[in-house]
Amino acid sequence: MKRGDSLSALTLDLPEGWRLKSDVTRRASIWPMRGMAIGGLRIEDLSDEARKEKNLPTNALALLVTNVGQYGMHAAAKKAGFQKEDLIIAIDALTQRMGEGQPLDHLLQKRFPGEPVSVAVLREQERRELILPMQ
Repeated sequence: MKRGDSLSALTLDLPEGWRLKSDVTRRASIWPMRGMAIGGLRIEDLSDEARKEKNLPTNALALLVTNVGQYGMHAAAKKAGFQKEDLIIAIDALTQRMGEGQPLDHLLQKRFPGEPVSVAVLREQERRELILPMQ
């Protein structure tokens, strides 16, 4: 028998939420999603060393804003008051540690365009509450 002459069934047992754990943020297709969900912000998980310097727990959300978009739908975060170097410590009630992909995925699945998303940031050790509009 040659390869391809028969079909076999294959079953994979994957843990719930397995898809949400992959990092898709390096893909070019993520740019429109950043505009829709987080107003054009580029964010990254704060390292354990930086968390220690800032007296932040290692299991809590701490996403550093590395870039704030300037144009079109990528300027929504800037218009909402976000700044480079802000530290996101809560987004839409998410407070557990995660990278950039998980909040994007959560917002795109759970929120609708025009809905306000509550975001808590630390800016110069001061907590601020900002509202990010879903686009």
